[in-house]
Amino acid sequence: MTEHICDYCGESFATSNELGGHVTAVHRRDQLVTDTDLILDDIRRVGAKLGKPPTAREMIEHGEYSQRVCQNKFGSWNEALLEAGYAPNRKFRLTDQDLLDEIDRLADEFGRPPSSGEMNRVGEFHKCTYLERFGGWEEVLTEAGWLLPTAVLSRAFGGSVRA
Repeated sequence: MTEHICDYCGESFATSNELGGHVTAVHRRDQLVTDTDLILDDIRRVGAKLGKPPTAREMIEHGEYSQRVCQNKFGSWNEALLEAGYAPNRKFRLTDQDLLDEIDRLADEFGRPPSSGEMNRVGEFHKCTYLERFGGWEEVLTEAGWLLPTAVLSRAFGGSVRA
């Protein structure tokens, strides 16, 4: 049976129809939010509840609006935190090495490199951060040293090789 995972929050569903209904009901409403103050109030509410600036993952868990909505509205999660009156809870500019180290950390935990869905669910950074920086997920894993580039494999095995 195929598991259907929500890219927004990591929740799993038995069917694609259930996943689609969830995305429409839970996450699409977030896209309609235009009132900056509502989003900032939500970040502050979650921060007060936790006693510290919320992380993106904590915002997904405790907030009314997803971390993705905050990023869309303010340009980045750290910018949203700044607008809400908090100091960023991680540095502004992640280096390639920061991202690759997280791949290695999860690979150590799982005994294999993580999938993009696993990165969203349990990783420190969202898969979109990786895709914007490196391209596709295959390129991410290649850059991290977990895959050989397809062109190299194709030459080595004399033909078509799929990742």
